[in-house]
Amino acid sequence: MRLQMFHRVFPLLLVMLGSTFALRAEATPAPRIAVRLDYQSVDPSHGCPTSDELGFMLAAEFGYPIVREDARGTLTVAVRVVDDKYEAELSAPNPLGGDEAWRWTTDKQMTCRELGYDVATVVGIALGPRAWTNGEPPETLVAPLPKVDVGTSMIFRAPPRVFAKYLSTPARTNVETTPPTNTETPVQVEAALGAAVTPYGLPSVAIGGSGFLALRWTRFALALDVRGVITPVKGIGERDVPGRTQLWTVSVLLCATARFLDLCGLASVSNMRFDIDPPQTLRDADGFSVGFGARLAPRWRLSDTFTLAGYVDMTGELRGISIGLTESEQPGGPSLDWLSPSVRASIGVVLATSVVK
Repeated sequence: MRLQMFHRVFPLLLVMLGSTFALRAEATPAPRIAVRLDYQSVDPSHGCPTSDELGFMLAAEFGYPIVREDARGTLTVAVRVVDDKYEAELSAPNPLGGDEAWRWTTDKQMTCRELGYDVATVVGIALGPRAWTNGEPPETLVAPLPKVDVGTSMIFRAPPRVFAKYLSTPARTNVETTPPTNTETPVQVEAALGAAVTPYGLPSVAIGGSGFLALRWTRFALALDVRGVITPVKGIGERDVPGRTQLWTVSVLLCATARFLDLCGLASVSNMRFDIDPPQTLRDADGFSVGFGARLAPRWRLSDTFTLAGYVDMTGELRGISIGLTESEQPGGPSLDWLSPSVRASIGVVLATSVVK
């Protein structure tokens, strides 16, 4: 009788014992970490994620929000541009314990947003459960327990991993050194002044200056360019007639833009003026011309405000500029002393300043 009772009660005890362990395991949450975020980004025009977006990326990597204002440790993310690419220097409390901080420099990425995902992956590997020596994070990384109101029956549960990246972290302090990136495409009004040289297309090499006003978007730009040059050395045509020439050119440019290069198509109108020394007299001159061509313009960003830009222009002139001279000492009919070539080349360098609108 007792043996039969034991056989009935023993299985029930096993079920109860298993249920107790299961409930205890379910009631014991897995250890979590929390950090403050010190995010030092670059200029918003580079398209880097904001501090909020980086927090979402980290939450998606860990399966729960790790950026909190009540955390004891700080994760520092410093973004910088190196060799036209983006990298980040990371530092945080050592997941193995000790006073020495954990530090890491990410691989270079082509875009700043790709760098954000790389940062989240590196932090997940370095500060996640696989980095804890005894299965528990160090005290500097342990997430503080949530404050529970005894008078309520609220149960705090972590959001499912699949939804974590879409949820805002309820409380955090992010030290962000730059304003959030505007989701709309900014328009930059850019003005520039600089030096210009026309090595081919005039009677001799001409030097002067140029300036332009441009509207710049992310992928293209529209500009108005004005250039004036003069030939410092006297001499026109095969007879080397003593005199100088001045050329004024107004161009309209439509450009496709990249980070460090503009490729533009242009249309220009130009007018050449002649200053002839006596005893020569200008008998016949046609200095007006229209041209179409292209501009290649490399750009070097010096700061948030200033950019150094160079350019090379090549235009095909639809009308040739010509002059006819007669000498007062040798009267006679008009003669064609110089006819401009059908191609004109110009180079220059300008300092541009821009304001985001």
